[in-house]
Amino acid sequence: FRRFFRKFKTVEEQVEAVRTLREAESSDACEELFELLGHESQEIVVVAREVMSGFRDPSSFANLVAALPKMKDQGRRAQLVEVLGEAQIKDAMPVVLEIASTDKKAPAELRFAAVGAFAACGYTAGVESLMTTLLADPEPLVRMGTAEAIGRLRIAALGKPLVALLDDSAWQVQVAAVQALAILREPSAVAPMI
Repeated sequence: FRRFFRKFKTVEEQVEAVRTLREAESSDACEELFELLGHESQEIVVVAREVMSGFRDPSSFANLVAALPKMKDQGRRAQLVEVLGEAQIKDAMPVVLEIASTDKKAPAELRFAAVGAFAACGYTAGVESLMTTLLADPEPLVRMGTAEAIGRLRIAALGKPLVALLDDSAWQVQVAAVQALAILREPSAVAPMI
């Protein structure tokens, strides 16, 4: 693929070359696509992510999931977590949970990607403790993503902690909390919302 890809000089031809990998799901294809997530052309990045997100076999992602805990580039790490969620690779979620729970250097982008991946996969095993912590994250993006994930996953046990986000300083977090609470139908949220 790499040799084939390099032959093409226009972005349009390269995009079509990447799309040919749709029918070639494998760990090799997955690794090639992951490398393209760092490509200089945004069109190539978008199509590589689209193709990769269409893969469904956990074995195609096994090498990348194994490398995830030691990846140095946090932006690429977050991209991979997002793709794992979009591809619904539930087998990877324990690794994502471990990273999001224990890696003190994990940036907001990665924490946001992790809760989004849990929601996309419908993964709830062991996420309550992390999500409770992330509801108080200093980054509004992370609080918003966590509230959305709690709603999508219908984690009723986190309804009461969500109520506190109704007074959040970021309006986006407030909206996410209202939407999640509407799904969870948390009784203690009625009075603050009136």
